[in-house]
Amino acid sequence: MRQAKLVLRDIFGFDSFRPAQEKIVDDLLSGRDAIVIMSTGFGKSLCFQIPAILSPYVTLVITPIIALMDDQASRLRAKGVSALAFHSGIKKEDRKGVLCDIETGKYKLIYLSPEMARSKPFIRAVNGTGVGMVVVDEAHSLSQWGQDFRPAYNHISETLKELSNPEGRRVTRAAFTATAPPEVVADLELKLTLSTPAVHVGDIRRD
Repeated sequence: MRQAKLVLRDIFGFDSFRPAQEKIVDDLLSGRDAIVIMSTGFGKSLCFQIPAILSPYVTLVITPIIALMDDQASRLRAKGVSALAFHSGIKKEDRKGVLCDIETGKYKLIYLSPEMARSKPFIRAVNGTGVGMVVVDEAHSLSQWGQDFRPAYNHISETLKELSNPEGRRVTRAAFTATAPPEVVADLELKLTLSTPAVHVGDIRRD
């Protein structure tokens, strides 16, 4: 965790983790799958961004809202982190160059729409550099209203089977959401084929 705390301070400007964050970061750094239930505004993003920065491989964050992924990637780049938002807003004539950059390992963290996660050219490109972790944001959509809200969420498990890294290590999987009752947690574990995941439920109270 020493390196994680240095990244927290030097890149994000915080002197210490919140109690819930530190354990989540520790689990993800160790390669353990996780389900994280934490209210908006309590620092979910840091929990996967820091392990992503410290990983030798790329981290994929599958998330449904283009404006938010653009904002997250832009903020990270401003802090010196090589991040990309890959979605339908990228012009077709520009995608070939972006895929080449992905394959050569230019990006540490790629925000990805669920539809683009099914792209075969994208999967080939990202496997060229290797995937260390996949984060599914708004993960409750897989269980509660995935078919109506974003049907592509139902194909994430198929994408996970195709992702790899050169060492042949299992890709760490993490589901993040602001809300999920026990039956949804069980459903996420099944649909994302999580391996004995750590389940973190954050406190909704604010000081």
